[in-house]
Amino acid sequence: DKLVVALDKLGLGAEITELPAGEFATRVARGECDLYVGQLPALGADPALLWAAAFAAGGDAWARGQLAGGAVDVGAARREFADRLPVLPLFHRALRVHHRTDVRGLVLDASARIGFADLFTWGAPARSKGRGR
Repeated sequence: DKLVVALDKLGLGAEITELPAGEFATRVARGECDLYVGQLPALGADPALLWAAAFAAGGDAWARGQLAGGAVDVGAARREFADRLPVLPLFHRALRVHHRTDVRGLVLDASARIGFADLFTWGAPARSKGRGR
């Protein structure tokens, strides 16, 4: 609803159409919608594959052709993305991890996964001094 209001303020009429999940997926796959708001999770850390995923999410076959030839050139992908805009990034989610105060050795790998091998506890946990405490 907030999106419809925001588009209305720009002078663009919009409506949200409720569909069964199967029909929704079919319409999105065929491009039979004026606007589709979704999310594209980063499933790895390789920039070339992240660029390829962005093109694929937008239904643009440019990166598929590059991958068929062997690899996606990150510089070329950046230029093509700017020219073609297969998707319009609205925001980026940051990773945030909260842990107890007695947990040490917490690190994230290149794919933003928690590495458990070096985790250990030291001392006793302390209460948070955050809101509501």
